[in-house]
Amino acid sequence: MEAHCDAFVDVSNMSVTELAARVTADKIHVLVDLNGYTQGSTGTFLHAMARTPAPIQLHFHGQPSTMGAPFVDGYVGDPTSTPVEYRSAYTERLILLPDFYLVHSLPAVRREVWSHPDISVSRSDFGFADHDLVLASFLQPYKIEPRLWQ
Repeated sequence: MEAHCDAFVDVSNMSVTELAARVTADKIHVLVDLNGYTQGSTGTFLHAMARTPAPIQLHFHGQPSTMGAPFVDGYVGDPTSTPVEYRSAYTERLILLPDFYLVHSLPAVRREVWSHPDISVSRSDFGFADHDLVLASFLQPYKIEPRLWQ
């Protein structure tokens, strides 16, 4: 990646203040977060973004959902993992790339889990009433395998 940049700066050891100041001093026009609130994020980058050191600040698929942060202007996604009908759930402006798909999603061989014609599951199958709210976290979708539904 470094070979394809006009300038490359290792910011991994900078403080929040140093990072925000460097972005401002370098006159970065568009600042892009790649981690979101994921495990790979140290928090330093997001804290620096909160100071809005760049005129345009985006989040790109590190966390496939809204950041819910007022300092993030746009979310770069795709029409499959970020359906336009869910636009109202995002605090950011959606920027949907055509012919693009979230690369850390389920491999093509496992997509049948999501639309398997022989699988019909209801809330009552798990002891829930139809009106019950069910919360789930699928942060590691590779764990969702056909045998889970059998």
